Amino acid sequence: VFGVTLYFPYKNAAGAEKLIQQQYNVERMAGNIYATINPNTVDFNGQKLSLLNSKDEANREYQLDKAKTAEGKLISRAASKNGLYEIPVVNVFNEQGDVMKAPATDDKVLYALAATDNTTKGKDGKPIGRKVYSRYEIEVNAKTATALTNADFELVGKGATAGDGSVYNYLFSEEAASAGDLGGTLQLKPVFEEHKAKGAQKVYRKYLICTDASKPSGTTSAAERNAAVNAMNGNEGFKEVLAEGTDRFNEIGVAISAQYNGWIFTYDYYIWNYNGSIYKNTYKVIYTKPMIETQSITMTHTPASNQLQVVTESNPKFSELLCMAAENKKWVDNVKTVSVGAVTGESGVRVSGNEFSAITFTDAKDQNVQNVALTGNAATGVALAAANVKKLSLTYNPAAIALGKVYTVPVKFYNAQGNMVNTVNILFTMNRPEKYDGFIQRIAAAFDGDLTIAWADYDANHPGYAFYNMSGSYNNVGKDLNTPVLTGAESKILFKDMTVYNQANKNEAYKPVLTTNWQYANPFEFNEKIAVPIAAIDRSSKVAGAEDYEYNLEAGVKYFGLGNLYAATENFRLKWYSPIYHAPFQLTKDLVIDYPGVMDMTNASIKSTDPSKSGENLISYLANRDYRIAKVEIKPIMNGSIFADSNTGLFTKYEVSADGTKISFETTEKAALQGTPTVNFHLVVTDVFGCVKTHTIPVKVIPNSSNAPKK
Repeated sequence: VFGVTLYFPYKNAAGAEKLIQQQYNVERMAGNIYATINPNTVDFNGQKLSLLNSKDEANREYQLDKAKTAEGKLISRAASKNGLYEIPVVNVFNEQGDVMKAPATDDKVLYALAATDNTTKGKDGKPIGRKVYSRYEIEVNAKTATALTNADFELVGKGATAGDGSVYNYLFSEEAASAGDLGGTLQLKPVFEEHKAKGAQKVYRKYLICTDASKPSGTTSAAERNAAVNAMNGNEGFKEVLAEGTDRFNEIGVAISAQYNGWIFTYDYYIWNYNGSIYKNTYKVIYTKPMIETQSITMTHTPASNQLQVVTESNPKFSELLCMAAENKKWVDNVKTVSVGAVTGESGVRVSGNEFSAITFTDAKDQNVQNVALTGNAATGVALAAANVKKLSLTYNPAAIALGKVYTVPVKFYNAQGNMVNTVNILFTMNRPEKYDGFIQRIAAAFDGDLTIAWADYDANHPGYAFYNMSGSYNNVGKDLNTPVLTGAESKILFKDMTVYNQANKNEAYKPVLTTNWQYANPFEFNEKIAVPIAAIDRSSKVAGAEDYEYNLEAGVKYFGLGNLYAATENFRLKWYSPIYHAPFQLTKDLVIDYPGVMDMTNASIKSTDPSKSGENLISYLANRDYRIAKVEIKPIMNGSIFADSNTGLFTKYEVSADGTKISFETTEKAALQGTPTVNFHLVVTDVFGCVKTHTIPVKVIPNSSNAPKK
């Protein structure tokens, strides 16, 4: 700098510094030299090395600080076995009083690092002090100073909200209305990092001063302004010329009395470049915390339909909160806008779907003051006439809310400058309706404890499966329980099978399906009909010693067609039986055939009631055969390859007719008949599920006059 006297930040400023005419300004910290030490067993930490030329003369302008182990630096493979040290270089030009002498900028002399080896000792036991040198390849010259301009430096509020500068550049906003000072941290960029000279933006000095302060609303008197400015400038680091390497060169902490909550402070931030140039940027910063402490109200609600629901009752009532009672004047005087968000679930994770659609403020007569529409559970900066507000209500979507979980809906109120006045957290929980739970009614006769029998039904279009309608075990199955009926939003009894079907559980053969599409879905739920593979039916009738497979199910009401409003209210077990296999079977009369003679057995000879139906519903085994019967056969009882009863030989015919309407028996005279024997046959019934049931059919043989025994 030549020919002028420069003052920083300006003449007569508190703590101002100056550069004198023809004074050279050189950066003190000049970077680092990285060197490897061999052998690496030598510890150079804390040692001071020298910069020496070939004449063993030290450089007058640069000295080396204490060596320290370099961290995070990569070195070549050849040097990888040696210790790597970082040696700071310090410029002592001004310290030696050479202010009128130009620093070296074209010194051609090369320097070496020199260290004194004190490990080798002489005969007297004292260190010899032999010097160890590196190669002469270090050149030290000052470079012409560069300068930052307004776009290259800035004041940043760490952790603060950035503004566009019209009202503020940074807003420090605390969430809690706690006691104590307001505060924040101001970062003075560019940030100085010691010894990192290469490529870094550096300045010689920095200076920060508060120049103005104003209230968030209303008129600020000169006395109030001066008091606020002086209070701010009382923070350490303000109105001080800050040199690089000092504690507050990069950051200044601010603490200011809570009486300045929401005030707008104006700062001038100056930098002094090494070439002597000075630049200034101006910033506005607000420090704020809520004027009224945060409070919470609890809302619980049971939806009455699947439509949007409005909740107005809370505990405590909104009208009883601090902002509506003891602090109401402060609230009314300051609140200008309201915002909502971010809504969080029970785990604290933000939820931004469409769980909530509106916050509505009303007056004492329940007239609307402001409806705050929510998008993604949030709204920002909605105008609010606070003086008219007496009540608050919340609108929610019952289809989107998790049952029984607590949602936190933060309603935030702000003043004209965007400073928070207070927060009211709505803690909302949706309860499950219970109005129709009493419609889950077991049919007592269908249950044995918690076990009910599913009497298997059959659909010829889906062989391999059996289905059952739960109305055989429960009342009100399939009915809409709503009054009046709400189309598309019915409340119905819902059954669920929560079993996991996989190979590990060895139960895939029993995986149920829906009768609507004959597919399995997980979780498995249905209102009326359930279908299962026939492997689940009457296993004991097909495999000796095997147990019937049981399904563990639950029942509850699914309200208004919403799956999230379902909850199981009871559990039960379901076992599948074949009605044909388990039907009682008896003959209506004795079967008698002449010898010789013929006799037909028809449905009239059989009484077999259907256990799957109420009342006396007879099963047809022959004519108009029941659709659940696949095959009927009549067979003699054998003992190996011979008749178990020799009298069976009296019969020359026992067969089901071709049209299946009857069973025909015939005896043919072969010898004189002794007595009136009864011959047993087996009626073998196979149903569509593969269950086989054998009934014993006794036929009494009566000799006629032609073959009666002779006396």
